[in-house]
Amino acid sequence: MENDPINIRLLVDRILIEEIDHQQVSSGGIVLLTESAAGGPKLRYGIVRAVGPGRIAEGTGEPVPITVQIGDKIAFSDNFGPVFEIVVDGKQYLMLSSEISIFAILTEGENHAD
Repeated sequence: MENDPINIRLLVDRILIEEIDHQQVSSGGIVLLTESAAGGPKLRYGIVRAVGPGRIAEGTGEPVPITVQIGDKIAFSDNFGPVFEIVVDGKQYLMLSSEISIFAILTEGENHAD
């Protein structure tokens, strides 16, 4: 099942993603751009399936928790760090090397104008 726990424990700010195809327009009417008009980097979409505990801030040594949560739908890119293919429990996933690769958490039906 898609919400069953995955047998992996990620370190620092690594994120395990199940890549999904995303329509050009979300059901909420948001136009999702996959490339820049100049043919620039393509955004990819996925569902967060596992997260590490976060990283330690340089200089202060304070913990910096991960922003995304398991189940979040995200837009990400492989231009800000490597994206690794990994098979866990017989299923293929992508592992982001850092949360900095995530551009947005996609939400439907929420009003963010407040």
